[in-house]
Amino acid sequence: MVKKLTCSIFIADLGDRLNSSSASSSHPSRTIYFKNDGTRFEPNICASTLKLSNENRYRFRIVLKSTPSSISAIRINDIPMQYQCRYDDDDECVELSFEMDARQISIAANHGRTRLIIQIDFMDFHHLDLGIQTKFYDRCDSHLTWGQPFRSLIAEAESSSSSLKFNDKNFVLTKMNFLSM
Repeated sequence: MVKKLTCSIFIADLGDRLNSSSASSSHPSRTIYFKNDGTRFEPNICASTLKLSNENRYRFRIVLKSTPSSISAIRINDIPMQYQCRYDDDDECVELSFEMDARQISIAANHGRTRLIIQIDFMDFHHLDLGIQTKFYDRCDSHLTWGQPFRSLIAEAESSSSSLKFNDKNFVLTKMNFLSM
């Protein structure tokens, strides 16, 4: 039996907490943008790129539906995140929240696209990797605000029994859509 998992991802730009006066003057709305990629990029599950500042902090809120069990760990590109969980009444839905400092993320040397991988581990050994194609920009780069205003991401995944590890049950991402404001 294939188990489906759906998630909604919301991201808020918290600015640069070390230098909040310059962050608020350069981008007062702190709107996050994304762009739909052209045909020159390899099509994957998603054909869009999220645009983030390489100097800012971001708050993630992820709502998971049909979770297999409780959350045991969250990482972004293998960096452990401190997170909060809130379960609904029937434990079918969980809301996760955590903050990421973009300065901790290893960014491509040529300032190209980076795979921002949100790794979610469940207590029953299920595992979900949400790979978001991302491009990091300097705060003053006008390319940071080109594209469509980002509202959220909707992703779907299915369980896979093809893992070679004992008791390791991976979810495979099947669909990811960027939603605009």
